[in-house]
Amino acid sequence: MTNVVEALCRAIEQHEAFRKEVSDVAESVLESFGPTYSELDDLARFVIPTQVDPLLDAIRCEFDVMADELDASNFREALAKRGGRIVFEGEG
Repeated sequence: MTNVVEALCRAIEQHEAFRKEVSDVAESVLESFGPTYSELDDLARFVIPTQVDPLLDAIRCEFDVMADELDASNFREALAKRGGRIVFEGEG
């Protein structure tokens, strides 16, 4: 039975990798052509939404700045050096 489970896991991994590849291409096409070609709107359903770090999202919204993942990481590191940390609902 182990071989069947391993084969199933490999098939799922390949499927997920293919989904990500399709998502990346669809996103690239949509960014390139944008609203110019409304026929391309159907491609949006193939784009896998990326999860945004909640801290990064809060920094961007609250301070109206273009922060990136490094800024959020640096902020967490600075808090940790001072004995602090941010915990969002649902996190352990």
